[in-house]
Amino acid sequence: GLACYAGYLIKATPNTKIIQSDFLSYYTKSISYDEWKKNIFIQATIQNISAEKYDRLELMIPTLEEQTTIAKYLDTKTQAIDKKVNLLTQKINYYKELRKSIINDVVCKGLDKNVKLKESGIYYINSIPVHWKVERIKDQFYIGRGRVIGQEALVEEGKYPVYSSQTENKGCLGFIDTYDFDKDLLTWTTDGANAGTVFRRSGKFNCTNVCGTLIPKRKNLDLNYVVYALQESATHNKRIDTNGAKIMNNEMAVIHIAFPPKEEQTAIANYLDEKTQKIDAIVSNIGKQIDTLKELRKTLINDVVTGKIMVNG
Repeated sequence: GLACYAGYLIKATPNTKIIQSDFLSYYTKSISYDEWKKNIFIQATIQNISAEKYDRLELMIPTLEEQTTIAKYLDTKTQAIDKKVNLLTQKINYYKELRKSIINDVVCKGLDKNVKLKESGIYYINSIPVHWKVERIKDQFYIGRGRVIGQEALVEEGKYPVYSSQTENKGCLGFIDTYDFDKDLLTWTTDGANAGTVFRRSGKFNCTNVCGTLIPKRKNLDLNYVVYALQESATHNKRIDTNGAKIMNNEMAVIHIAFPPKEEQTAIANYLDEKTQKIDAIVSNIGKQIDTLKELRKTLINDVVTGKIMVNG
């Protein structure tokens, strides 16, 4: 069919007298192909491979009949693996939704199923126990911001963590030798795909300018509870933009969450810690199964297209 190609794409048309597209497609998914790419990358701002480099790519090419047999064999085997991966991915999505549902239910209604409820007045909180209060974040916290700390400021043997907008490794970007905070407080991600992600921080640390800070005004707060409640409320208060989303200081200030008495906050936080840790362990285990299957898929393709495993028609 007809098609247009962008300038950063390379179009390669297989010589069908010696090689089939399906076989070539599988080869580009092999470990051998990945190793070739690593060895010939042109280092630039973005790694790239020129058409000239592709022109010199050497392949071990079996007969057309063998290529057809290989492609059919790999179609069958990879489809079976993909089916397992899809089922496991659905399981992960189920457990992630279950996790959200459990948190949402408990931070809105508490642990006592027989308690009387009242309307919260906030659309994303729904009904809450009659003795709970709904308050804005600025009523309970002093709201601040981190500062610009570039990658070049990080030191290998630094003592104090620098937290950024990322969520991996609990948001730790690296370490430096000074600290801006020595408090027990909350941070949230202000910009990007992870906007609204909340962490509890303590001890001596730093935050970059894409982290907001929440320092408690009162002692009637369990910060572990607030992490759960605020994380849930923040999902409804993101401002979508070209970088993904934003929750700036003025926007965080007016987010509402439900506040039970402190002893209930602690009980809820402990309950959710137990529940979410179990779910997270299940999700982690399923993720490892998926990684194993994906590695098996890649190894199988590599061994078949390179002739380590011979396939009979």
